[in-house]
Amino acid sequence: MYRRQYQGHTFTFREDGYFNMTKAAQYFGKELKEFWKLNETKEYMCALVEVLFPNGWKDTDLNADEKHSVVLAINEFEKGQHSFITHKETRALKALLAEATKGHGGGTWAHPKLAVFFARWLDVRFAVWCDLMVDEILRGRVEVQPVAAPLTPDRTVEDIVKALLPEVRRGVSFIP
Repeated sequence: MYRRQYQGHTFTFREDGYFNMTKAAQYFGKELKEFWKLNETKEYMCALVEVLFPNGWKDTDLNADEKHSVVLAINEFEKGQHSFITHKETRALKALLAEATKGHGGGTWAHPKLAVFFARWLDVRFAVWCDLMVDEILRGRVEVQPVAAPLTPDRTVEDIVKALLPEVRRGVSFIP
């Protein structure tokens, strides 16, 4: 995981460039469910699926019903009728471009290309920042931030602080 600060708030990216949409929406005071309802979002997801899966999505984890829903959504998109893409079809597109996780660090994680589109909906300057972050991650230019090892009888708080002190001096943030 990569954690980076934007305007004093920590945002999380995965090593594959996926971005935590849930936390970003909360920070900007927006509801993620509203983003999925937008015709522009449906249109973008259809276009993105066409580009990312040029040979189809047969080798994906989608079940037969979801694959059929993606076909229907793409057909509506190609006819210029993205407003007719149903909630069920949108869910199938989301299954190809985003992952939902539960628990600590959970939320909806978006494909890097969808993440930048989503960030534009939140705030244009934030979108530019996200675009640059995703680019750095995918090019391998971002260092993994170390996570402190748990305390054990043979590892004291003082040992952990000493180990992390050089990183703190470099300005690395350890805020989850």
